[in-house]
Amino acid sequence: MSKRDRLIDKNQDSNPESTIKNTIKNMTKKMTKKKSYRITLDPSTDIGNDNSFDIKIRINSSPSIIPIVPINSAVPVKDDIGSKIEVAVKGATKKILTIIESRDKDILNSDGMQIKIIKAIDDSGEASYIGEVLNGEFHGYGTFIQDVHRYEGEYFHHYQHGKGKLTNDKKFYEGEIRFGLPHGLGKFIASNGNTYEGQFKNGNPHGKGTVNCKGKYIGEGNFKDGSMEGLGKRVWLNGAIEEGNFLDNTLHGQGKHIFPNGDIHEGTYKLGEINGHSKCTFITGNSYEGNILEGKCHGYGKLHHGENLIYEGEFFAGEKHGNGKLQIPGEPFYEGEFVRGKASGKGKAIYVDGTIYEGHFLNGDKHGNGKAIYSDGCIYEGEFKYNSMNGPGIYTFRDGTVVEALWSNDPVKKEFTGFTKDGKKLTYSTH
Repeated sequence: MSKRDRLIDKNQDSNPESTIKNTIKNMTKKMTKKKSYRITLDPSTDIGNDNSFDIKIRINSSPSIIPIVPINSAVPVKDDIGSKIEVAVKGATKKILTIIESRDKDILNSDGMQIKIIKAIDDSGEASYIGEVLNGEFHGYGTFIQDVHRYEGEYFHHYQHGKGKLTNDKKFYEGEIRFGLPHGLGKFIASNGNTYEGQFKNGNPHGKGTVNCKGKYIGEGNFKDGSMEGLGKRVWLNGAIEEGNFLDNTLHGQGKHIFPNGDIHEGTYKLGEINGHSKCTFITGNSYEGNILEGKCHGYGKLHHGENLIYEGEFFAGEKHGNGKLQIPGEPFYEGEFVRGKASGKGKAIYVDGTIYEGHFLNGDKHGNGKAIYSDGCIYEGEFKYNSMNGPGIYTFRDGTVVEALWSNDPVKKEFTGFTKDGKKLTYSTH
């Protein structure tokens, strides 16, 4: 997770009126002038593209831990020297073991029955069993080896059942087993070095546990059917921390995500993505609090730069859209309607020089009918076009002179011209 989530945009500008594209893939960008606010979580970058082990440790499929039983388990196995035992491990060739040693154990079991200890091997020497049998069944403590499979532990009527150790190629399990599957407390080590230690159910991590994804993260919390589900916490090697409610190994519900650079996202998540009321705090001092939908600001929210409230109002799909207030230090204050990130519709603006305008806007410009009270005391009320007086309007000078005319502006000559109803032309400098 190498990229920072903050108030950012591709242009790498410094304007606080910017995009919040908070992705783990983009942790190095800065604030810009683009007026789109986006918050996105993608925990599949540096911190975990390799899902070969992630959290899902399917013990019942790798390694295979199944009952080691005769083909017909209803028929007791004879435990005399020379007797044959047919066994098979899932995914391995069936083997015929021949009992070469058999003796009575010194003590009887709790039911007063005689326990025997046997040693049986196949002709190739690749499979063997040394351990206890009762009434012809593997029962008690024993060790079974076949090819890369090795089990050492307790049996119950042919089943691996109780406590035991199982090695399957480079994979290892030690702990409680129920009818051939990890069940209860145990520890599993995968071939790539990843580990899980905690509770199992029917071969899968289930209940309280701790997983160590080698080179990625350490996670602890609740598991269900092999996946992190419920309350949990993951600490990533790069310093990132995820904490809260999980579903299928991803934050889901209330959660908190601390990024490697110190940015913090806290709120409601949906399958790993912020979704609902949330708060995002960035090391730049910027913060966003409000509603988020599918990773984007959507609905009502507040955007701060340090202690300063920059924008408060409505968002739609990551952009200011609807009614809101915009105040960027050193720039005009605006309150009114926004469309796709820009002032459009009815609104009021107070400019840095003290000019006040109230009326219609289009894409951030005074456009349409409005009234401007200029800092020098002059007043214009009428039509505007792209920030300039254009069309019918009334201009009131500081001395009280009122002129009603059809106005136009010449930005090259830096002057504006008005034609009165009697045809008189008036020209004024804008210097």
